[in-house]
Parts: sequence; C-alpha cells; structure tokens
Amino acid sequence: DVVFSVIASHWDVLYPRYHEAGEIQLAYCGYLDERLLSFEPKPFADRNVDLGYRARKLPPYFGRLGQTKWTIGRKVDHLARSAGLRTDVVLGEGNRLIGDDWINFINDCKFTLGANSGSSLLDPRGDIQKAVKRYLKDRPEASFEEVETVCFPGLEGKHEFTAISPRVLETASLGSAQILVDGEYSGIVKPREHYLPIRADAANFSEVLEAMQDIGEMERMIKRCRETILDCKFLRYTHQAQRVLNLIQERCKNGSSRKSFRGIEEILTKYERGIGKKNKMLWAWQDTKSAVGK
Repeated sequence: DVVFSVIASHWDVLYPRYHEAGEIQLAYCGYLDERLLSFEPKPFADRNVDLGYRARKLPPYFGRLGQTKWTIGRKVDHLARSAGLRTDVVLGEGNRLIGDDWINFINDCKFTLGANSGSSLLDPRGDIQKAVKRYLKDRPEASFEEVETVCFPGLEGKHEFTAISPRVLETASLGSAQILVDGEYSGIVKPREHYLPIRADAANFSEVLEAMQDIGEMERMIKRCRETILDCKFLRYTHQAQRVLNLIQERCKNGSSRKSFRGIEEILTKYERGIGKKNKMLWAWQDTKSAVGK
C-alpha cells in the first residue's frame, strides 16, 4: 500500500508506474537511537584527530556522485596533511569501523568529512552494472572516465538521487564539525550554518582551512547543527517505528481483516526473536570489546 523512499524527488523516474497508483512517503537512510542520543560528546579541544573520514571505493555504476565519496577523501587528506593537520582518513574496505568503534572515532575527530549519499546514474534493470562489471573484470585499473565512455556514455548526471546519510546525523549528535561536499542533504542542514561546504574537487580547501581556524565560530556551528538534528523528531528510530506501526493499523482498520493484522503481528514477533536478538548481541559484543580495550 505504501512505499517509503529515501529520495525526496524524481519519484516519477524511480517509480514510473507505482507513483501514479500508489502512495509514496519520505523516509531516511538512517535514524538516531536513544543510546546515541544519551552519549556524551567529548569537548572539541580534547579531540585528538583534526580531520577524520571513512569511505568505500564505490564502483563506477554509482556514477560520479559515488566516485566523489572516495576521491574527496583522497584529495582532502593530502591537502590537510600538507597544511599540518592530523588526519585519520581510510578509503576502501580495510579498517571498517562498526558499533562503538565508529562512535568513538567520530567522538575523537574535531572535524569530520562527508559527502552526498546516493547515485548520479539511473540503472533501472541493472544493465549498466552488468556492463561495468564485465569491463572491469578484464581492466580492473580502468578510470571512471574510460568506463563511462564504454559502458554508459551520455547517461551520467541526467538525474541525481541523493539523501542525507546516517553519518551526518551521527556526527552532528556527537559534536564533530562537519565539512560536507556541496549538496542538498535532504534540506535538513545548510551550508555555513550547519557545516563547512567544500567543492567536489576540493578547489576551495584554502577557504575551508581558514574557516576551521576560527574555533569560536566552529563551536557555535557544531551547536547549531546538533540542535537542528536533535530537534527533528522524524529522524529518530522511535518516531519512524511508531509511524510504520500506525500506518499498518490504519490500513488494517480500513478494510484488512483481523487475520491480516495477526500476520503482521507474527512478522514483528519474528523480527524481535531473530534480527532484534542478533542486534542486541552485536551491541553487547561491542560493549565488551570496548571495555576490554580500555
């Protein structure tokens, strides 16, 4: 009955048939949980890393927008180190941080780099992805430009499907100043008010570096960003969970049988016993790992 989409626009392109007959509601790539909301951020001056970043090297079929997620890290890391900043930037699959390790990493960074989530390439049937994989199998070192020319000429950038990432929410709640590639970020955070904007090619890094030196303004920017994110109740897991449950109950009351609702209850119970239990075990393991590390 309802599709939740993390993309705020282009619904006619993403859901060409459904958008006319069904209902689409906006959702987000991630939400804040109560555990994170109760976490005490480390004071800005006590953080050991000047600038931190983690990103996967996405394949070309995510478009240039996907490429920017890792190329911006490489460029800014080089420029920041040249300027004498202490950085902790890792690109690729190695040294991935999860659970408390990720939270503690952000909490130790004065500034955190970020980029748009999403893709700038439309591939509704996966044809581009298949073509790219075939091409890279024989030419793994091929550049993005080469792959684009061969596999999807003229298609890059016709649409941009972007959304605010969980990283932006987590970084805001943990009090790290954000340096974000120019973008919309679901209209929730705004450049200079909530983050320092940087171009995709890092051409304005000197301006960003100058702004980073004004510690007083950076601490005010951190506060504005944190307050804005925490004031958005729709960015919390509890709100989204209740929203979905209310929607299910509403649909059941408007024509679905009690039998259908019992089916929904069974699914929720199965989730709690299965996935929910696994998540709790993962968090417990992370807590134990962090305690041993200390």
